[in-house]
Amino acid sequence: MYPLRINKSGVILTAIDSEISLGRLIYLIKDEYPQIENEEIKIINKGKVLQDNDKKLSDLGVSVNKDRLIVIPATIWKFFE
Repeated sequence: MYPLRINKSGVILTAIDSEISLGRLIYLIKDEYPQIENEEIKIINKGKVLQDNDKKLSDLGVSVNKDRLIVIPATIWKFFE
């Protein structure tokens, strides 16, 4: 996978594999952005917070080619202003 890029609003801009688990995605985000590695983050899809870190994104109803995933809380992106 390419390095993850997230804009200042928390929207993930990088294409993501639908077979990746939610927990792995969160790990990759924290690895790419070490400034937030100690923060508790959540991923939002279609207005709902995704849960169950062991499930694949596809099993959670994410269409990675269409849906915009948002990393919250937005306050963590203050590190990049």
